[in-house]
Amino acid sequence: MKNSLRPLVKPSIDQYIFEKMVCFRAGGKIIEVDDENELVTSLLKKMNGKNTVEDLVSKVLAENSSTSQEEIFNVLNDMDEIKLIEDANITYQETLTEYDAVRWSRNINFFGAFCKINDNKYDYQKRLQETKVTLLGLGGLGTHIIYDLVALGVKDIVAVDFDKVELSNLNRQILYSESDIGKNKVVAAKERIEQFYKEHKVRFIEKKISSTEDVKELIRDRDIVICVADKPTMFIQKWLNEACVQENVPYIHGGIDVQRAIFCTVIPGVTGCTECWTKTVQDNDDFTYKLIEKDLSTDFSSLTPAPAIVTFVSVLAGNMLTDFLKLRTGIATPISLGKLIEIPFDTMQPNMAEEWEKHEDCPLCSAK
Repeated sequence: MKNSLRPLVKPSIDQYIFEKMVCFRAGGKIIEVDDENELVTSLLKKMNGKNTVEDLVSKVLAENSSTSQEEIFNVLNDMDEIKLIEDANITYQETLTEYDAVRWSRNINFFGAFCKINDNKYDYQKRLQETKVTLLGLGGLGTHIIYDLVALGVKDIVAVDFDKVELSNLNRQILYSESDIGKNKVVAAKERIEQFYKEHKVRFIEKKISSTEDVKELIRDRDIVICVADKPTMFIQKWLNEACVQENVPYIHGGIDVQRAIFCTVIPGVTGCTECWTKTVQDNDDFTYKLIEKDLSTDFSSLTPAPAIVTFVSVLAGNMLTDFLKLRTGIATPISLGKLIEIPFDTMQPNMAEEWEKHEDCPLCSAK
């Protein structure tokens, strides 16, 4: 550990000093530390964000001559290993504006919980702000997701929809109000987002997607696509997958299927794409493959709109954006990589419904 570091217990961690023992509460976990020689106690009392490692060693040794420099370094390294401390030298000024640092202070300290002392917690927020997202669909899921993306600090979003706001939308589409009925969704959404975040760079595009090429035009040079569009029902997934694989753009796709929520994440060249899944089904389950072919040849546009309830929609949106957050920051591994995750309404417990590898004969991604 460098002498110039200024260790400080993270603001998200509670510390308790008892006689001959110290406790930390971190993320719901209690960490008990025996402190027979009161070395940890001595260090904690001097970790004020002003003292460097060199200062701490000097002051602790002056106070307790029976302690060695090596013991002090061991304690500091142990605290760093379990992610209890951060470096007070690292500030927002080189990464964010003061506005950003205040508005997303809770985000930043959340990211800090995953950092070791040499990591910069402000970098995670910067990554989000610089992420270029295309969001397909501003319905139930889309209105939750765009609000949450902006609340996370994502600025650069291309948001696409073609519908108008209807009264029946308002049981779950939280971006709109009764005064918006009859407006184009992209117009109403733009008004609301402008009220919520003045520095956004969201582009709202009124467009009905009708081909792979339409999707490609909307995702070219973007970092990630989130698709929650549901029209046309059986073709949007096919067009999305083809476009994203061809343009080499990761995507997260999800929807509500009455009593279950489902979503998956595909990274071209890393995971299998959904065409790989179809090829795998074709190889192993002839009946299911026939159902897929039947669906792709059926017009579902005249069917009664699928039922959906706002609490279930918000749960799915939260799960999809949690995987988005993991993917863009790297703080954890998304649960839906190359998998279809299912959330049944009765249990609300995410589980894997389907898993697939890259298919060696996939006509789309086998060369990637």
